[in-house]
Order: sequence, then C-alpha cells, then structure tokens
Amino acid sequence: MNDYKANNKIDISISLLIAYFLILSISFNYLNLGSDIKNYIMITLVMIVALASYYLSRTFVLVIILIIDFVYTSYNFLISVISNVKIEEEVFFWIVIIPVTALVVSFLSEEIKNLENNYAKIISYNEKFIKVDISTGLRNLSAFMEEMPVYINLYKRYNVHVSLILVRIKHGNRLVKIVGKEYFNKVLVKCSEELSDSLRFEDRKYILDDDTFAFIIISDKDGTSIVKNRLKKSIGELKIGKEQLYNDLNIEVQIGSYTINESINDSMDFIERAEKELEYDV
Repeated sequence: MNDYKANNKIDISISLLIAYFLILSISFNYLNLGSDIKNYIMITLVMIVALASYYLSRTFVLVIILIIDFVYTSYNFLISVISNVKIEEEVFFWIVIIPVTALVVSFLSEEIKNLENNYAKIISYNEKFIKVDISTGLRNLSAFMEEMPVYINLYKRYNVHVSLILVRIKHGNRLVKIVGKEYFNKVLVKCSEELSDSLRFEDRKYILDDDTFAFIIISDKDGTSIVKNRLKKSIGELKIGKEQLYNDLNIEVQIGSYTINESINDSMDFIERAEKELEYDV
C-alpha cells in the first residue's frame, strides 16, 4: 500500500513537472522574453537550479535559491536606481519561476529517493528473512544456518546419525562465462530437480551459493556413501542442453560428505568438515 501511494506521488510529480515546464515555455513566448539575451541566461539558470534540486538536499537548494534571488533582485534594483528606470516585469517573473522550479523538482526527487529507500529495505528484508531460493525452490544458506543446530542437537540428545552432503558443480564460474548467467540458472534448476529426485522426501535440501548444494540426511556413514554414489550417477547422466553450441559440455560435480560425531561444535564446524571432504573428490 505504501509503495502504491509512493508511485502515485511520483506520477503526480512527473505530471506536475511536465505541466510546469509547458507553462514555462508558453509564458516565455507569450511574454516575448526571447528578444533579450538575459532571459536566455535566466532560463539556463532555471535548468541548473532544476538539476541541483534533483540531486541535492532541499535545505541546500533553498539556500542557493535565496542567494540567487537576492543577487538577481539586488542587481536589477541597483540598475533601476542608477539608470532611473522602472524594473521590468520579467524580473518578477524570474524571481517567482526559480523557487517554484526548485520546489517542484525537489518534491519529485524526494519521492523517488523514498521509493529507492523502501526498495532497498525490501531487498534487505528478503535477504535476511526469506528462506527459499527463488530459482530452484530449495532452502537457502540462511535457512541452512538456522536449521543445522536442530540436527546437531538431535544427534547429541538422541544419538541419531546425521550426515551432511555437499554437491558442487565443477568449474561453475567458467560455465557461467561460457553459457551465460541466464542459461546457467536453468542448469542449476535442472540439477536441483535431479538431485532432489534422488533423495527422500524427508531429507533437507539446500542451495548454499551459485554452484553448491547441501543435503542433510538421517543416515550413517555407509548409508551416506550409497546416497553420494546415487547423486553422482544422476548428475552424470545430465547434459547441459540440446543446443549445438553446448553439445560437448557435460555437468561434472564434486561430492563431499561428513557424518556428525562428538567433535562437531557448531554449524560452521560441520560445514567446514564437509567442505574438506569435498576437496578430495577430484
């Protein structure tokens, strides 16, 4: 709802800005201001004020406007006194136009910045609290770190065998450069489907980063070894795609596992042990 209101305010601000400059251009021609070079200088100054109002804070812009109006008014008043001539109407026109321009543009700038801040907060909130990877549908690293202590406590209290299996796509960064990020995401989705199909429903499935999957299974070391072979076989039968360009590229993975024991202190310790085993799978 707040974003909807912000969007409406931005739409109103843009419409107001367009209407304002339309009125400004009509007034410029109607008052025949184009006959004097000073008015072209002033319209340039108005554009500069508009840019400054968009990028700078409203307070700072207000100070600039006050200085500009003071200098411009003082100059014309001084010329009027010295030359004994009446102050031209166009002077009052510019005295009004400059602050109005700053007000309209700064209002638009403020609403856009508010929308950007809200968007940044939403992104930060999603990264902190959303537990599911959008592309693969697997639980993410945040969920893994939150749930891993439960399995560690399960072992310590009830002596339940818990194993962590890590599956990493070999040369993931290089594959991204070859096939592109978008296509590589499709590869990740396909890999996650194949790996998930090779596991039981009750096994926990995660994606830790762009090329690493993690699985928590209730099994001892021997059972985990069987699962690892099954996972490697399922991925070994997977090809990147039917496109002629990628026909010779197959998916290769490294698989490492570690079964929990008394030496495991926390989640990070558990995952580090599994990563060491991962390095041995060449």
